[in-house]
Order: sequence, then C-alpha cells, then structure tokens
Amino acid sequence: MAAIYLVLLLGAPAALIMAIVSAWGDPARIASGAVVARSVAAAARGLRWSSVISIACAVACFAACSGTQGQGTILRVDPAGFWGLAAWLELPLLVALLLPAVFGTGAHLFGRAALAWVGLASLAVVFVAAVVTGVAGLNTALTTNPAPPPGAHNAGTAAIANVLSVGSLALFVPYLLTLVSSLAARKLAKPT
Repeated sequence: MAAIYLVLLLGAPAALIMAIVSAWGDPARIASGAVVARSVAAAARGLRWSSVISIACAVACFAACSGTQGQGTILRVDPAGFWGLAAWLELPLLVALLLPAVFGTGAHLFGRAALAWVGLASLAVVFVAAVVTGVAGLNTALTTNPAPPPGAHNAGTAAIANVLSVGSLALFVPYLLTLVSSLAARKLAKPT
C-alpha cells in the first residue's frame, strides 16, 4: 500500500513536469514549416492531451492524499462524509481543467481566434478553482470545533493537493498561444 501511495504522490507530479517540459518544446515543432491548418489542429490536439494529463494528475494527487489518514478504515466507517465532500472539492477543479481543451477544440473546429482567447482566459478559472478548492480543503482539515466527520476531514486533507494543479497552467499556455497565433495567421492569409 505504501508503494502505491508513493507512486501516486510522486509519480503524478513527475508526469505533469515531464508533460510541461515536452509542451514548451512542442509549439516550435508545430510551427516549423507546418501549414497553418495543421498547426491549429496540432495545437488543439495538444490542448486535449494536456487536459487529460492535468485531470489525471489532479485525481492521482487527490487519491494519494486521501490515503494519508488511513483511507481503508475511514472509507468503510464514513463513506458518505468522504464522497459527499470529495465531489464538492474535486469536481469544480476537474471541470476547470477541461475548459481550455473545450475552447481550444471549439477554436479549431470553428476557426475563431476569439474562442482561443477565451481558452486563454479560462486559465484564470483553473487557477481560482485550484486555489479555492485547496483552501476549502485546508479549512475542512483544520476545523476542530465542531470537528467534521472523519470522512469529510479526510476529503479536506486530500483537497489540499488541488493547489498542485496550478502547475497545469504551464501545460496549457504554449498550446493556447500557438493556437491564437496560428488562427491569427490563418485570418491574415485569407483573402478578403
């Protein structure tokens, strides 16, 4: 069990860091000699994969940190307390991590640079969701009077890891910037 915990806790952020390093080299590869349509498609595809990686990292960190309080016994004793609060602490972040990919795909399909700019603006939603759910989890974990049920306390402790999802911003930025510039180049290349 300890090995699984270490793999989740250390492996998820390590995978996110490797994806970030790869993402920052990708726009140069995408833009080098690529036709604008292909660069838009590649940037949108990079956004979709970035979203998948970010969501997987957020869930893995949440799962790893939920095991720090004796997950097996608490989930058997108070599953309603854990899952009830876990949904409120994790789902807003997961939806926020999906937004850049949704707007990037919309920009690709409809050829609208405005949608790519909205995708770039949605990074603020990711930041706010990560910080707010992390602070809410910290508040739940530190509340002592009245003490929350054990499951809720465990979910709050796990939600503190949501702050690690701020690192996902570095994963989305290069693809969103490539998408915006490629769509702008496409608009300039179109005859009026």
